[in-house]
Amino acid sequence: MPEEMTGDRFQLNVANAIWGQDGLAFQDDFLATLEQYYGAGLRLVDFIHAAEQARQEINAWVEDQTGGRIKDIIPEGVLDEMTRLVLANAVYFNASWLYPFYEDATHDDTFTRLDGSTVTVNMMEQSDWFAYMQGEGYQALELPYFGGDMSMLILLPDSGDLRWLKARLMPR
Repeated sequence: MPEEMTGDRFQLNVANAIWGQDGLAFQDDFLATLEQYYGAGLRLVDFIHAAEQARQEINAWVEDQTGGRIKDIIPEGVLDEMTRLVLANAVYFNASWLYPFYEDATHDDTFTRLDGSTVTVNMMEQSDWFAYMQGEGYQALELPYFGGDMSMLILLPDSGDLRWLKARLMPR
């Protein structure tokens, strides 16, 4: 069952579930930990004889928990007769920006992926006063959501190397 927070300002659903091979013995302590800390019960499926059916069940659950936003999280062929356990975490967040992006300010532009390849995507654009800082090797921008309860923090490494930024965010 997802944990759900709803109000005038935002909707946040967090749901966890685990699918295990039917017939395997799962330790009671493991199952109790899943329930206590993650609200996730074990769902039994038959990966050995019906991996595709299990995949469809997991995908349907994720799609339901994310309001239809995430479909086919597990592609065909990923699960097989060797699969014994799948842990899924679904997060659905919906909120309005305090300073909305307007459709007429959205345009197609080139986005460069980490591997250097490019793709054309819709780019949103606006000008306003936002919380901004420049640190050693990175820039940060905070975009608030309506109501002031939530915001998005965007971190951009000067080098474009996300591995560099990730290494600095990890605990040491």
